[in-house]
Amino acid sequence: VAQNPSTAQPVTRRLRRLLLGKAMGVMTQMQEQVSLKPDPSSIKDVKDEGVCRKSLLLAVERRASTLLTASAALRTDRAFLLEALSRNGLALAYVPEALRGDRDIVLAALRSEQGGWAFMYASEELRGDRDLVMEVLRQHGSCLKHASSALCADPSIVLLAMETDSHALGHAAKELFSNRDFMRKAVSQCGLSLRLASDAIRADPDMVLNAVRENVAAFEYASDALRKDRLFVLAALRSSSSEVLELASEELRKDKDLLQAARRRRKCIEKDEQDPSVSVVDAEKTVVV
Repeated sequence: VAQNPSTAQPVTRRLRRLLLGKAMGVMTQMQEQVSLKPDPSSIKDVKDEGVCRKSLLLAVERRASTLLTASAALRTDRAFLLEALSRNGLALAYVPEALRGDRDIVLAALRSEQGGWAFMYASEELRGDRDLVMEVLRQHGSCLKHASSALCADPSIVLLAMETDSHALGHAAKELFSNRDFMRKAVSQCGLSLRLASDAIRADPDMVLNAVRENVAAFEYASDALRKDRLFVLAALRSSSSEVLELASEELRKDKDLLQAARRRRKCIEKDEQDPSVSVVDAEKTVVV
């Protein structure tokens, strides 16, 4: 089919302009990528070097891995690294291994917006440094999983981590789960910590009541014996909320006296009245037989 020359020319021009625009875009992207990698041999004066440093810092701020494009001299330049890490702590992953044990450099990364993620790239020695780890945990409790095993077995360190992330308990040393003093504090901070407690602690009435007062859902992790204990369930009802009964044994969920106690407790909470906590002994005195 013959093509009309009058229409072929405009189409060709548009096509050329389109292809030229795409080519220019690709060239611009290439130039931007190349400009991120400073070449010391091409630096003619201090002003040029400063431009390279600034452009690289901006690039690292956007993407941590850009640090790999820096010259060997810049990657070991403490002043440059301190500035880069303060902008993007994740760049610590691309710092030479020898410098990941430099306290100041690591702190610069930890104090950045990405500090919680940067901690895993610190040297093993610094991840066992009590003071440094405590500083991290005050902001990022989840970082406990990257701390040394010795610190993960330290009750005060774990409790500090739980203040900002209750799930940090999952990274604690297993022996702490049977430590009564530690678990008493842990369930007071987060009742659901009872889930990780030893069988002996989950069967301890006082320990379970402490957990339930903080979070009624913790009653689910009480021992089977306690969830079948009528007097204890009544004590738990008066210590927390009516939802306790929903987590008791099937038999007790049908108990008329406990159902009545649950209704009273629900009304008490609705009126924003404070109902004093009772022990198992007090419950035994007041329970309707």
